[in-house]
Amino acid sequence: PPAGTRTRRRRIRSPPRSAGPGLPGRLQGRDEIVDWIVSGWRSYGLRYRRYRDRAVHDTADRNTIVVEQEVIGTNSADVEFVLPNVIVLSVQNGQIAELRDYADLRAAAAAIGRDIA
Repeated sequence: PPAGTRTRRRRIRSPPRSAGPGLPGRLQGRDEIVDWIVSGWRSYGLRYRRYRDRAVHDTADRNTIVVEQEVIGTNSADVEFVLPNVIVLSVQNGQIAELRDYADLRAAAAAIGRDIA
């Protein structure tokens, strides 16, 4: 997995995405999420370099934050890309209870050399 993805949490859920065909609607559990991310990055020749946090926002729920961040990596042509995304993270009893990941699909498509309308 990409560096920095370690977690002691046992349960991570990702809700349905407003994404296109071929993307799962829900991933549940650390192993399922990490396996999907790693296989996707490998199949497209993407290499993770680092995350860059842009902002962290508190919410009315003290157990939930919103994180604006960018994933920085290189593609199979060794060209750097930046993938902006927003994460909504909720914790319960000291563990991640829910993780919603909203990625910029146009930036993701550009990273692998595709254009989406």
